[in-house]
Amino acid sequence: MPAEAELDPAGQWRDDLPQLSGLLDAIAERNYRSETPVHLIFFSSGSVYGERRNNIPIFEEFHPRVPKGIYARAKAEAEDMILKHVPKGLKATILRATNAYGFPQKEVRPQGVIPALIHAAQKNRPFTIWGDGSTLKDYLYIEDICSAVEKIIQDQLLGVFNLANGESVALRDLLELLQKMLGVRVNIQQIPPASWDVQHARFSSRLLQEATGWVPSFSLKEGLLKYFTDEYGIRS
Repeated sequence: MPAEAELDPAGQWRDDLPQLSGLLDAIAERNYRSETPVHLIFFSSGSVYGERRNNIPIFEEFHPRVPKGIYARAKAEAEDMILKHVPKGLKATILRATNAYGFPQKEVRPQGVIPALIHAAQKNRPFTIWGDGSTLKDYLYIEDICSAVEKIIQDQLLGVFNLANGESVALRDLLELLQKMLGVRVNIQQIPPASWDVQHARFSSRLLQEATGWVPSFSLKEGLLKYFTDEYGIRS
């Protein structure tokens, strides 16, 4: 996870990426010899693009990657490793996914603003955010992620694709929506933004939509309503 990666900057290169390299070698060799090749689907991150630039209002797959933090840099390097194995027989799909939500997350997990605020509301605790709440993020409901993967597997689609809802929301607006839906007010505390955290980004999934016909089924509010009901038994 991004915050944990910053605590061990060398860890991705010491542990994760070498293991990925060995896995890619094994899959590529198997695919070269087999009539039933393995299809690797790799979850990268929209953070590989870095901050929104004035000349790039919405990130698409052809835009340059300018990763800020350790986590994003490692994802970018993993993408490069995968693409270098394609000529060797690897069949791969790289998904540059945005912020997933709608699945069980432990309270101690240092990621996921939506479940973290719900936990704070349930226990009447203050909630800490980085910055002033102007951060723009894209949030994608888990069922939409699963339906995209199903189409990719069904079509055996290969390549690099953004996987996003397509609607970036300011953190302050998300927090306001969550509190309104939960019917509570949470004490929001601010600390300086993390140097590695992308502050403003928008993403297009046009390429994936054109290739598969996939479109997100849930708006942010619709996904939150379903998440509250399924995971917490809360009916807003």
